[in-house]
Amino acid sequence: MLNNRLFNKTFKIIIFLSIIYFPIFLHLEASAIRQWDESRLAINAFEMWQNGNFLVTHFCGEPEMWGTKPPFLIWLQTFFMTILGPSVLAIRLPSAFAGLFTCIAMLFFFDRIFKKFWLGFISVLILVTTNVYIGYHAVRTGDYDALLTLFTTIYILSFFTSLELKDTKRKNQCLLFFFLALTLAVFTKGVAGLLFIPGLFIYTIIKKHLKWIISNKYFYIGIGVFLLVIIGYYLLREASNPGYLNAVYNNELGGRYMETTEGHKHSFWFFYESLINKRFTLWYLFVPIGLLIGFVHKDKKIKNFAILLALSIISYLLVISSAQTKIEWYDIPLFPLLSICAGIAVFWAFDFIKNFSPLYEKTGVKLFPYIFLFLIFISPYRQIIHKVYSTPNEYPWHEFYQIGYFFKKAIKDKTDLSDYYFIEEGYHPENLFYMNILNEKGIKISYKKKEDLAPNDKVITYQNEINQYIKTHYEWEFLRNDKNVEVIRIKTE
Repeated sequence: MLNNRLFNKTFKIIIFLSIIYFPIFLHLEASAIRQWDESRLAINAFEMWQNGNFLVTHFCGEPEMWGTKPPFLIWLQTFFMTILGPSVLAIRLPSAFAGLFTCIAMLFFFDRIFKKFWLGFISVLILVTTNVYIGYHAVRTGDYDALLTLFTTIYILSFFTSLELKDTKRKNQCLLFFFLALTLAVFTKGVAGLLFIPGLFIYTIIKKHLKWIISNKYFYIGIGVFLLVIIGYYLLREASNPGYLNAVYNNELGGRYMETTEGHKHSFWFFYESLINKRFTLWYLFVPIGLLIGFVHKDKKIKNFAILLALSIISYLLVISSAQTKIEWYDIPLFPLLSICAGIAVFWAFDFIKNFSPLYEKTGVKLFPYIFLFLIFISPYRQIIHKVYSTPNEYPWHEFYQIGYFFKKAIKDKTDLSDYYFIEEGYHPENLFYMNILNEKGIKISYKKKEDLAPNDKVITYQNEINQYIKTHYEWEFLRNDKNVEVIRIKTE
């Protein structure tokens, strides 16, 4: 009997890991590196990998004062660079593994705390068939948000577990684990790691757990470790990089919350409308159904968890909706919670079919609940696999990143671009990252201004304005033409 249970559990886990592997990891490095946060972080990681300074991040040799988040993600990217060498894959693996561990944490939580493996399984299936979560600025690019989401999800689940358990030792362990995850969340993306705390605080008051928490010595140990690590880092960084704290304030606190930056001004309902219209469109109708089922459930633990989910989601939405700067990926940490809410609704139907005895008395078949899940998820899962398998052809702005694909191919094929010049204008750290990789591999390609070209210069260009300038001011000849990327030789001025 024990061996059968072990076999069944092992089989289910293998199926689970196989299902979530493909949406998260398939063709992970196929798309070109993205222009904004991902490429900036890639440069930070590359320079950390080169200079060995793990306290102060750098961009183009200068201390980073634009991306002022703590460096935990960059440490992980640097770690993978050390193993794999500088590459797009090294930049994205921390996010992908964060997605994997988020799924594992959700399954483990429901299996161990609620004894409902299939509720966790269904919630994870919803998460990995959510187009936004399996995509840009989440688990498939080297941005902060997937790692942040891992830690916020873990600290919410740990906090709830700490309050629900009866065993004092395990309650305290979970409370300390909550503070560990909270610390890592803040060490990943600064103040964004704290945005679920209002919801947890309200839940604590409503459920009358505040006295237990503030009288628990492990609460103060956790707070002490959190403050030591976070404040310690910020003070050390300020000491090594004067002006850093002021930059943090301008970038993350007063600057972004109180004022609109970089044109990201939207209405108060921006995130809510975005969720239902394009970011959680497939599953959003299941969310209120799942919460309603949870609120009236006979299992007190599920009822409590539904209340915590509702408070966490609403309070987080209120915080990010009140900010003057609204960027769509600020909602990424909500997706595991929304998936759980929707998962409760789907699980209720699954469980009803599973326990509907007349169905089995007439047919003798026990596969109906699993056929139900197959029919629910086959189309969303197929769409997600098609999306990641078709990368980069269906990736947004494919033509915009054509130069990135050109450089990716040159790196892969070991194309000799030594003594070539690359000309571009504007802010494009994504291309600087590829240039850094090429130079690291001994292919000495460098930047040059279009006004400074000389006879016999071999030039790579892709911007129409630059192409027109060169063709107007120089005699030239084509060496290669790869879609909108031109490789030419300057003959005379």
